[in-house]
Amino acid sequence: MAKKLSDIELLVNESNHSFVDYLQSNFDKRVIDLLNELSEETDIYIFSGVIRNYFLKINENRDLDLVLEKEIELQEHLSNYKKSVNSFGGYKIEHEKLNIDLWFMNDTWSVKNHQLTLNYELDKYIPQTAFFNFSAVMFSYKRKEFICTKYFLRFLRDKKLELVYAPNPNNALCIVNTFYYSEKYKMKIGDKLKVHIKKISVTNLEQTIDVQIKHFGRVIYSIDDLKSRIDKL
Repeated sequence: MAKKLSDIELLVNESNHSFVDYLQSNFDKRVIDLLNELSEETDIYIFSGVIRNYFLKINENRDLDLVLEKEIELQEHLSNYKKSVNSFGGYKIEHEKLNIDLWFMNDTWSVKNHQLTLNYELDKYIPQTAFFNFSAVMFSYKRKEFICTKYFLRFLRDKKLELVYAPNPNNALCIVNTFYYSEKYKMKIGDKLKVHIKKISVTNLEQTIDVQIKHFGRVIYSIDDLKSRIDKL
């Protein structure tokens, strides 16, 4: 990987069509058909883990996060899927071993809590409100292009887990995921993230057990384990 951010940005921009190929090889026809159907009515922004995995050359994807640019009628598109309402007021869709989270852009937590003007460029704003640097990027499925931030470019360069945007509706999950992703991808935890995890752990450790059961189906880190890890940061 190049060292200059400008060179890394160029590499990202040159990966647009390769990423589409990655999607087609990692998700079955039904998922790709859904993306194509939805993109006929609105732009779809692919968010978070799938993009991270693509650039880390990981072909295992259990989650697909989709943000729709405008509100459209979804019932017909999703009628044959097992689904439930997610925390954004959109849908959590279960498809074989894949979990798809889908919501409208205006319902994104950072947007709803900051009362942005209607003409604000939300597609450029939202990647800057990711908690982790590896999530500070989106892909426009309709335009076939990445919307990138300097935080994501630094992630590709340094391979280090770092904090981008601190406000978050689920601090307990942020604590758990910091250690989970650091271990899973063998990445160091950045200084800003260390300071923040120590700060939010004061009032959020008790909730980490329920959060793990909800998101992983099991407890990976006990509270004592998390306390020990936080003390070593």
